[in-house]
Amino acid sequence: MTFHIEHFSQYTYSEAVELHPHTLLLKPRTDLYQKLQTFKLEVDPEPKKIITLLNHENNFSHKLFFEGAHDSLTRSEEHTSELQSP
Repeated sequence: MTFHIEHFSQYTYSEAVELHPHTLLLKPRTDLYQKLQTFKLEVDPEPKKIITLLNHENNFSHKLFFEGAHDSLTRSEEHTSELQSP
C-alpha cells in the first residue's frame, strides 16, 4: 500500500520576532515495514542553514537556523511512502 501525506503549519506574529533554531521531526524513516519514496520540505522565510540529523534509531530530524526578525513562519512537508511486508 502506498500513502501520501501533506503537513502544513503557519505561525503569524503581531510584530517581527527573532526565530530561534527549530527542530523538525517530519521525515519518515525507511525500515523493514516502510519505504520512503519522496520527501519535500519547504520553509518560509528560508533558513540561513538546515542541518539534517539521523539518530541511533534511524529517525531523521532537521535543525533550522534563521537570521533576522520575521512576522511569520510557514512550513510544509510532503511525502510518499510504501508499506512493505517483512
